[in-house]
Amino acid sequence: MNNEQYQRINKRDQQLLISLICEVVLYISTNALYSINITYSAATTGMTKSPERLQIESFISYFSTPFLIIINNCAAFYLYFIVSSKFRDDVRQLFHFQSTSEQVSINKTTTTVNRITTVNYGDEDMNDS
Repeated sequence: MNNEQYQRINKRDQQLLISLICEVVLYISTNALYSINITYSAATTGMTKSPERLQIESFISYFSTPFLIIINNCAAFYLYFIVSSKFRDDVRQLFHFQSTSEQVSINKTTTTVNRITTVNYGDEDMNDS
């Protein structure tokens, strides 16, 4: 293994480590907020609350809980996309491959239809003679 390959692998390891640290920080922060919300709700269950306070608490719970759960499911993609240039390159290659494979399949379908049409016209011409 030469020095250039080692540096490339080392750079990928650094990008992976940074991505992993960012994901862990995001996971801890979103779960901490969710835990705080649940703990607060459990601690204040027996208290008498004003209608305004109930509305504020339900508003925060209604918007924060699904948001925090959804963030945990999709944040890894965005974090990797922002942090890692290798991941961005892989995503670009994936989309480029998808777009070129669709064009190839469309071209194959058109070619096949033209062949069938040509064969049909050839058969009709032979029958008319």
